[in-house]
Amino acid sequence: MTARLREVMRGAQIVSGTDLYLPTELIHGAPVPLSIIVSAPQLAAGENSAADALLAFAARGGATPVEVGGRLAVRQAGDVPVVLAANGELQIPASRRISYAIVPPTGDRLLVVTGSMLRMDTPEADDLLDAVEQLFDAMALTIRFAPTAARAAVAGVS
Repeated sequence: MTARLREVMRGAQIVSGTDLYLPTELIHGAPVPLSIIVSAPQLAAGENSAADALLAFAARGGATPVEVGGRLAVRQAGDVPVVLAANGELQIPASRRISYAIVPPTGDRLLVVTGSMLRMDTPEADDLLDAVEQLFDAMALTIRFAPTAARAAVAGVS
């Protein structure tokens, strides 16, 4: 378990993760099949601004425009298939990933909030996945930015 947690943390660092949420407490006797990572990745080559990065993010499949914290954002959803090792051992379980890309008031970077929901093989799997997706959406859509960040972004603009 410790090795797997370290692996998850290394993965978060690779994508410029700043916050990682891995629930470990059982809720009504069941685990919450959701992990969340918040990242502020460096702009890719050819992207001159966070707005360019947001447009590139929006160009991917499954993207829809939304508003988060009074800011234009893009929500992208997709399913990730199970990955098995050559010996048939499970490497990565099937999951649904939902990402919100947001240009914060400072406008200098893209903020990406990603929820990864485990697809479980149970009779209620679809209902559970829908409920966890709604939970993540509710959490992501309540992101707010401090007023000082907004003031700093427009400082010197007349």
